[in-house]
Amino acid sequence: EYNASNPLYPTTFPALRKMEAECVAMVLDMVRGGESACGLLTSGGTESVMIALLAYRERARRADPSRTVFEIVAASTAHACCHKACHYFGLTLVTVPPDPKTLRLTPAAVAAKLTRHTVAIYASACTFTHGVVDDVPGLAALARARGLGLHVDNCFGGFLLSHLGDRYAGPAWDLSVDGVSSLSCDVHKFGCASKGCSVVAFSDAALRRASYCPRFDGAEGLYVTPTLQGSRSGGVVAQAWATLLHVGRGGFEAKARGLADARDAVVAFVRDRVPELRLLADHDATCPAVVPLGLAPGSPVASVYAVAHHMAARGWNLPTGQKPACVSVLLAYQHAGPLLDALLADLRAAVDAAVAAPDAKLDGELAVYGAADAIPDELLDEACRLYVDVRMAVRGADVGKAAAGP
Repeated sequence: EYNASNPLYPTTFPALRKMEAECVAMVLDMVRGGESACGLLTSGGTESVMIALLAYRERARRADPSRTVFEIVAASTAHACCHKACHYFGLTLVTVPPDPKTLRLTPAAVAAKLTRHTVAIYASACTFTHGVVDDVPGLAALARARGLGLHVDNCFGGFLLSHLGDRYAGPAWDLSVDGVSSLSCDVHKFGCASKGCSVVAFSDAALRRASYCPRFDGAEGLYVTPTLQGSRSGGVVAQAWATLLHVGRGGFEAKARGLADARDAVVAFVRDRVPELRLLADHDATCPAVVPLGLAPGSPVASVYAVAHHMAARGWNLPTGQKPACVSVLLAYQHAGPLLDALLADLRAAVDAAVAAPDAKLDGELAVYGAADAIPDELLDEACRLYVDVRMAVRGADVGKAAAGP
């Protein structure tokens, strides 16, 4: 019924407008937004982050129209969408390394990089690669003291961290923290909605309004959209709304607890049964969906990427990262059950295979990860661009068959 509807026309589809507003309201309640908090429903975490950073640029530009440089300070562990937003909107991204032991972004590291051009600080709760929650309270205090915005990228961890209760012992990270001025949270990850649904939340309406781009002098008359998009699928909105109501707070709490149990099992298994690997983020400020693993000191495994290679051969696609080199056990709600036993057994077998064949050649992106430090940046840049070209390529014969229809 809603698949052919379009939120661009709220008067034509009033029920859809109500669903969209209620989706935002439910997420705002989840991330403990106050009475002045507001938000927008977007297509995903990247768009949510882009809108937030655009709002900081526009707010600074309105305060000083002569301003031309706008800096965002973020950890080198921040998601790539932060880099993309800065590239698209002409912002200068200033990156700082996280604490080498905790992998968290700290106020001291950020303070050293602040200048008169800084408009906002970017924190993660949690980082995608390591599952680490940055020191949001400390960063919020710094943002307040300097009169800066603070965005919290909560896209990955939002629905989990919000429903863990006493199973999460790390620092606060949501809109209840004084100084957090915006936050992004994906509904299409652990909120169980179909892909294409996220929320960008603001501590007040003035900041949200700074992201709008109204037009009133064109042939079409008055025109403004809430987000970067014009037309959108009403089906995504309706499905997200129905899912949030169906699962409910109790359902999400049960799912989060189950995932926390799964993480505890993975951590215990690695400590007791896989001495060749070590936990890279072994503290309370973590999200249970990510268990980042590196090589233990003196490990007989030549490369942690070899573990990912052998896991792939067994049907498991584990994300990898660099700086430091790691492979992450990325957990979903489905792993809170018998599937976890199979994953752990295959992890042990993959490590055994990596030890038995230390000279085995890696292929694909794992080979690139392993050699990235020795490859010039311009070649890596070209490789990334070529990757997109290749994945979008089709053969002429295939195009003809598709055009001909069944």
